[in-house]
Amino acid sequence: MKIFLGAPIQQVQNQDGLVMPNVKSMIEYIIETLQKEHNQVFSAHVEEEFGRVTESFSDEDICKRDYKWMNECDTYIAVFPNDAKNKMIQSAGTNVELGWATTLNKEIVLIYDFSKKQQLSKLVRGLQGIAHVKCIDLNEVMKDAHSLTQTL
Repeated sequence: MKIFLGAPIQQVQNQDGLVMPNVKSMIEYIIETLQKEHNQVFSAHVEEEFGRVTESFSDEDICKRDYKWMNECDTYIAVFPNDAKNKMIQSAGTNVELGWATTLNKEIVLIYDFSKKQQLSKLVRGLQGIAHVKCIDLNEVMKDAHSLTQTL
């Protein structure tokens, strides 16, 4: 299966432009779990080396690449991590990708802390009414990533 994994990048970069270590390890854990099940995973985090080479890509390059991945994937997974203050991190880019996935009739999996559901926008929470959406608690995925692969 081809999976496009989306999650915040700009919102989770530290002062050096690198993705915060806790978010990086979470994304790596999810990707490794998906790849162990023989899935092909498209990830801007990996492509941009977790912020190390993000600036070498133009805005248009990133948009075209991500839209290409969206067209090629079977499933789009959107991850909404929590910050150090335990607040959900929002991402305009992830929300754009959710719009693309909905329009292109892709399977969608939302991964977020269920106790923070009200921090998602009403449009994201309402996607289940118009698209193929499954939701998984981020805490469950981090305890046992196979809960994610069982959902796919």
